[in-house]
This record gives sequence, structure tokens and C-alpha cells, in this order.
Amino acid sequence: MEDSSSDTFYHRKILPVLIVAFLTLNLPGHVFAFDLESRVKEFTLPNGLRTIVLEREGSPTFAAHIAFKVGSVEETSGYTGAAHMLEHMLFKGTTTIGTLDWDKEKPLLEKIYRIGDQLDTARRENRDETIVKDLATRLKNAQAEHKKYVVSEGYSKLYSAEGGVGFNAGTSKDMTTYIIRLPSNKLELWAWIESDRMKNPVFREYYAERSVVGEERRLRYENDAEGKLYERYLAASFMAHPYGQPIIGWESDLSGLPYRVVKKFYDTWYVPNNAVIAIVGAVDFEKVKSVVTRYFGDLKKRSCRPG
Repeated sequence: MEDSSSDTFYHRKILPVLIVAFLTLNLPGHVFAFDLESRVKEFTLPNGLRTIVLEREGSPTFAAHIAFKVGSVEETSGYTGAAHMLEHMLFKGTTTIGTLDWDKEKPLLEKIYRIGDQLDTARRENRDETIVKDLATRLKNAQAEHKKYVVSEGYSKLYSAEGGVGFNAGTSKDMTTYIIRLPSNKLELWAWIESDRMKNPVFREYYAERSVVGEERRLRYENDAEGKLYERYLAASFMAHPYGQPIIGWESDLSGLPYRVVKKFYDTWYVPNNAVIAIVGAVDFEKVKSVVTRYFGDLKKRSCRPG
């Protein structure tokens, strides 16, 4: 990405996040008189990962945001919902978080992806119902066997045990953000968890989670008058632009969204040179720089272009 694009992303997307985080951490009213932008410090790693820091005294906590410059506008026609589905997948853990035995889990996941893809193909091609039922049964059995090795809510449990709050994420048209607030002495823990999430994500429970997202879509759009109206309004307003696509995806795409498409979306866009870290709170800039460099510095810079 060009520098001008990165600067625009920072000023339009990241700086407002910093300011909101700063103003919501129990600060007195006179902070509104401060020039917050002049207090922001930043550094960029050789791999392109940019980090901006706002030091503040008071509560011994910090808020951390990791924003990726990618959203639903980067999706390919016919595969809408990939950005939002990927957000869900990145809560499922890594090769060390969310698993009881990765060596035994890995072959089961590969089996699930293979059967799931065959099932999607059979449904898409309207194959004989007996074939569809057989594949559905095989997928269900494989999922049951795989579940023995899954630790649900691995991230949430780990963060909560260490005093973390507000663990969440959000997907928009242009950006996907992952957030958490932690005690100041947990900076290195945060760096280990989030760098591991960028390096070794495991998209476990993919087909089950795709069904969950489908239910979310039905609840918020198909069975909600305001949601349905808003979705149709955007589709009519942006007939030749991806802004007309719903972030959650069209039902016809989402119901058969392939695992390989979501994985490719991750490989394409979740690269260090397409991300910005924002940290606000009782932290030391030099300490943040040291920790981020140690844990995120070995991520490989890649061209964040589809294809």
C-alpha cells in the first residue's frame, strides 16, 4: 500500500479510535482542552506494521486495538460475508489456544474441511438427496469426534482470568478491528496472544459457526423490518459498488461460503503492512515498542492484493 493511503487510514479510522478510548477511560473534563494528536507517539516495524501509542496516567490499565484495512468491500462477488465470517473464525483459537491436542485435532479438521466442501458442492449442484444426506451425516460425525479436542472460548477465558474486559471485534465496509482492555502489567500477555492469532490461527468449528452467522443474518435482517429496509436501501443506493453488499453477506452466498475462500481472504489481507495497532493507557512508549517488536517483528510483509 502507498504511504498516502496508510496516512488516510490512520487519520480517518485509527486516530478517532484513539481519542474515543482516551476519553472513555475515566478522565476528568479538562482533557478536552488537550491537543491529543500532538501527544501520540508512533513507530513502524520493518514489516510495515504501524503502532501508535497514547500514554496516560491514572487507571493502571490500557486499551489495545488492532485494525486491519479490510472489510466487506474487498470481497469477491458471489462470496459476500467472507470478512465478517473471518472475524468470527479468529475467535476460535490457534495451534496452542483452544485445543487439547493439536496433533490429534489437525487431521480431524482436514477431514471436516474436505467433507464440508463436498457437501457444499453436492447442495450447489442439486445432487441426489441420498448423497447429500450421507455427506451431512459424515460431517456431523466428524464434527462430534473433533469436538473432543476443542476448548471453547479459549481467548475469552484466558483474557478474563488475567483481568481483561471488553474483548470484542467488529467488521465494517472498510475495516476490521479487534479490541481488549487489560491491566498495564499484561502488555506482554496481550502481545503474545494477538501475535499468535496473526501467525497461527485455526479456523476450527467452521461449518458450525457459519450456521451461527446465518442465524445472525436471519435475526438482524430477514426477520427484522428495519434491518431488511436498511439492507435494501443500501443495495439500491450502491448498485455498482460493493458498499451495496451487506457486511454479513447475502444469504445465498453465506449458506455455502467455502472454507478455502475465507482462508484465502485471511492470507491476502491479514498481513502486518495492512494493520495498525493502537494502544492507550498507563504504558511506557519504549516498553510498548520493545514488546511489539519482539512479538510482531517476525511477521512477514506481503502484498495485500487479491489473486
